Amino acid sequence: MSITTLAQQSLLPKRHFALAAAVGAVWLAATLLLIRELGPSGLLLSAGAVTVLAAGLVHPLVPFCLYFGALFFADTRLPGLPLSANQVLALLFFASWAVYWARGKTVRLESRIIPFLIVFALFFAISAITGESTERGLLHFRYVVIYFFMALALASTLSSERAVLAFAWIVVIMTFLAAMVGVYEAIEKNALQAYTGGRWTDAARIKGTAKNAIVYGWNLLYCFPFAFLLFSELRTRSRRYLALALGVAVLGVAILTFNRQTFALIGLMVVLCTLLFRYRDRRALLAIVGVAAVIAAIVAAPLVIQRLMTFGSLRRDSSFIERRDQFIVGMEMFRTKPIWGIGLGSYPARWRAYVPRNYSTFNMQYQGAFDRYPDAGFVQLLSETGIVGTALTLTLMGWIIRRAWRTRRMADGLDDRFAFNLASMVLALGVFWVASNIIQDTFLYVRVWLLIGLAVLLDERILLPQGCAQPPPADGADA
Repeated sequence: MSITTLAQQSLLPKRHFALAAAVGAVWLAATLLLIRELGPSGLLLSAGAVTVLAAGLVHPLVPFCLYFGALFFADTRLPGLPLSANQVLALLFFASWAVYWARGKTVRLESRIIPFLIVFALFFAISAITGESTERGLLHFRYVVIYFFMALALASTLSSERAVLAFAWIVVIMTFLAAMVGVYEAIEKNALQAYTGGRWTDAARIKGTAKNAIVYGWNLLYCFPFAFLLFSELRTRSRRYLALALGVAVLGVAILTFNRQTFALIGLMVVLCTLLFRYRDRRALLAIVGVAAVIAAIVAAPLVIQRLMTFGSLRRDSSFIERRDQFIVGMEMFRTKPIWGIGLGSYPARWRAYVPRNYSTFNMQYQGAFDRYPDAGFVQLLSETGIVGTALTLTLMGWIIRRAWRTRRMADGLDDRFAFNLASMVLALGVFWVASNIIQDTFLYVRVWLLIGLAVLLDERILLPQGCAQPPPADGADA
């Protein structure tokens, strides 16, 4: 087939086809030149430039979908580059957002919390770079700046109900795929048999795509309110129950991590979602949850009880002892610098200097070669950022929960179902963060900052004017 015939059959007009051919020729010549000058890195540079340009032609949620999926493999480095896959995809998201913004497609953010968010981010950025560990401080400075702009950029792209639901689908589907990695790992390790033998060590426990089982369980639980939003808002029955089934399946995999705190958080999330959201088919939902609970009870209940019974032997519980030691060291840091803390991110680099001289810790004084982390989020905030950082964080999360509750009440009065359920999801995620932060260092998880972005939308000038007071179509109609 000749080039002329191909052009005639193309969806592009001839002049556009000629322009595309010319651009392709220039790109090929430039790529060959880069390869000659830089070797294989030239090809990567050329491919990256084309990818960035392509990202600008699509909705920012497209590269964000890839980025969110890569978060489950955050430590995966690209060959020959000092970057991980999620870092490269984050850059693509920002490139796509910049084009989207230049085209005037983004939402104007008018939330009253934005000035406080700026102060919040500035404090933690300054805390990081002025802390006791310069190396780790610079790393955390980068985290704070990137996550802050990502939260606002994401919020500005969620300009419609359809976009918010697409974002929810991204979170649910990508989390479900990550959960399947955990299922494969459980089969490969024969985990249930190992647990039956009382082996609760890291070698037997499922950690899926995360660095440990606790983080993996938290990542999985994060998606359940998003699944419930889809169940509550989608019009087509099959899609509604598909979203719910994916969310329940992810909870089932989270049980297989056999973290004691995960059991409590699963119960908390199920209760919150079933009570907070407005949805149809309540009896059907309760039946599904009941069946899932029966299956979980048959398969895992004896092991769950066995795992919970380890609370009775705290003196021999290595997990409890380690957290106790980290708490003691963290409080030494807090007593030394109670107002500002030792600097965001400095705990792992500086903990050895704060081990009490009276040997009140159990084993940290004997394991100086290992990096230690505060684990509990509130301990991290107190030790690394002091009273000021802890107060700022509690104020922010308190505002998010209060704003979500107020928006939910206003939406109820306006009969705005979507605004009501979006506020319910933010409220559930806010409570989830507060509960998990007692035992886990979740402050710098990307997903927490995505929650902040969603909370920015809970402003009546952004959300409620777009609300629809009419009830959704009957089941069977397209969403």
